[in-house]
Amino acid sequence: FDVQYYLSQYADLSVAFGDNFQAAINHWIHNGLGEGRRGSREFDVQYYLSQYADLSTTFGSDFQAALDHWISHGIYEGRSGAAL
Repeated sequence: FDVQYYLSQYADLSVAFGDNFQAAINHWIHNGLGEGRRGSREFDVQYYLSQYADLSTTFGSDFQAALDHWISHGIYEGRSGAAL
């Protein structure tokens, strides 16, 4: 997770949180990931699920589970986490 990236991508959050990075981090943990918001250049949960049918079938819209998979398996399997 990259808080500066997160705030730069979402104007609504930038306005709401300004430079309160802790509030932005909390938002991503409790809301943003569940909304499918991208938290870094390296990982976009919606992209990840759209690229891999097996993961989309397994995780559906459980974005936390998809992120956990990418961290624990996807990176090592050579799966792309984002379109760079």
